[in-house]
Amino acid sequence: MFRQGFTAMLGAMLLAMPVWAGRPLETDDSDPVEQGHFEVEAGFAYERDGHDNHYEAPMGLTFGLLPRMEIGVGFGGVMEQRESDSRNVESFSDIELGGKLKLLDQDTAWFDQAVAASVNLPLADDEDDLGSGYVDYDVSWIAQRTLGEKTALLFNLGYTWVGEDDADEDTDVLHYGPAVTYDLTDKLQPVAELLFETPVEGGKTAAGFNVGVRYMLTDAVTLDAAIGGHVAGDWPDLLVTTGLTWGF
Repeated sequence: MFRQGFTAMLGAMLLAMPVWAGRPLETDDSDPVEQGHFEVEAGFAYERDGHDNHYEAPMGLTFGLLPRMEIGVGFGGVMEQRESDSRNVESFSDIELGGKLKLLDQDTAWFDQAVAASVNLPLADDEDDLGSGYVDYDVSWIAQRTLGEKTALLFNLGYTWVGEDDADEDTDVLHYGPAVTYDLTDKLQPVAELLFETPVEGGKTAAGFNVGVRYMLTDAVTLDAAIGGHVAGDWPDLLVTTGLTWGF
C-alpha cells in the first residue's frame, strides 16, 4: 500500500496553468486555486526522530470552487522503522478535508489575508501510534505580502483542537511561523520557513525549520525539495521531502 501510494503520484499531462504551490513548505499561502481548476500535490517525506525512521507518501487534491475559495482532500500512506522495538509498521495516513477562503487583498489591506479550516479523520492505525484515533479540527489565519516582483513574506497563525476521550489531557496546539519565497529566476524559487507549536495548556514550545527550492518544470508542473530539522523542544532531528504539484 505504501509503495503503491508513492508511485501513484507520477502521472502526467499538462494544460497550461502557472503553478507556484505551497509544497515543500508547511506554511500556507493566501491564494486559493483558480475557480474551476484542480491542483494535485504528491510527494515523499523522510523523518528521523531519535532512533526511529518515519516515511510518508502524502497526496492531495484541491479544487477552485469559487473565485476566492478552494476545497480539498489530503491522504496517503505512512511507514515507520522502529529501532526501539525492532518493528516495522505501516498504515494509511489520516484523511484531511479542508478549504481556504481569501478575505482581503494587499492593494487594500497592506497584505493578502485568508482563512483556512480543516478536519482530520482518523484512518491511520492508532494502535501502532501512527495516528491519534480521534477527529481533529484546525483553523488558521494566513497573511502574505509581496515585496517588489520577486519576494513574498508569509505568516500563518493557527489553532488545532486535538480529539481526545475523557481520560486524555487537553492537548490542543497553537501553531505559527513565518516563511519567505524568492523568485531567483522565472523557473527557480528558493523557500524557507520557521515553524512553532505551543501546547495550549502549558508545556514547552517546539520549533523547527525548512529550507528548500521549487522548480517550474512546465507551466503546469512544479517540482520541489526541502530539508529541515530541530530548533527547540520535541521536534524531529531531520526532515527531508521531495514532490511535485500539477495544476490543470
